[in-house]
Amino acid sequence: MNNRDLILVGTIQKHFGLKGAVKVSFEAFFLDFTDNVSVLFVEERGNKIPYFVEKFELRFDGTGIVKLEDVNVKEEAMLLNGKSIYVDANNYEGIKEAQDDEDYYGELVGLNAILLDAQNLKLGKITGIEYLPEHECAKLKYNNIEIMLPLHDDILDSYDDDNAYFNLNEDYLSIYFDDTDEERDDND
Repeated sequence: MNNRDLILVGTIQKHFGLKGAVKVSFEAFFLDFTDNVSVLFVEERGNKIPYFVEKFELRFDGTGIVKLEDVNVKEEAMLLNGKSIYVDANNYEGIKEAQDDEDYYGELVGLNAILLDAQNLKLGKITGIEYLPEHECAKLKYNNIEIMLPLHDDILDSYDDDNAYFNLNEDYLSIYFDDTDEERDDND
């Protein structure tokens, strides 16, 4: 196996329970390939580390509850929160074609989100993609609050090796922040 054969299929959202399981958000194209998942590669410090899968449960919302071998307590699972996961494409016939057929946004994970209409405001690194029934969204943390940026053709302008550029202004961010503190200051 070669690192070029590894393809991004999801992100570990958070630990699940007390016995070392994790909740995983999968790329939409991978959902048809989850029947025989035996090894997941977790990106840690730039390396892709293999973990054998002890138990795998796909949920109705496209997430999975995964118990990895040698991850046996909540504290060990917590160390994997937010990590990207990969599979060896050689073990899944047709997966590369399925990936190519999707509107594939997984390559945005790890890029800096930049708001073009806000004087190129850098929000932070994209940590995952959320596949909602209506559309896909890029997830990231800005000022310690998780925000989601819609991935519509008219909003996602472009991306390069480091950044993803969004046609949004700062007003969009106001839906995530409570203005009551500012209102109180104005009334004093």
